[in-house]
Amino acid sequence: MFTARTALSSTLRAARTPLVNRSFHASAPIMVKVGDSIPDIELMEDSPGNKVSIPKLL
Repeated sequence: MFTARTALSSTLRAARTPLVNRSFHASAPIMVKVGDSIPDIELMEDSPGNKVSIPKLL
């Protein structure tokens, strides 16, 4: 009786575990291709006085 109960509980536990590893994000990933342009947006490094433009760095 005890072994039947543990076998049943392990089967139910296996049925509850997802087969697919889901990532944290629900949105679709944005794919970047070679040759795509980088948007010219000014970012701030440590403080608002330190502005950086990514296309100018690359």
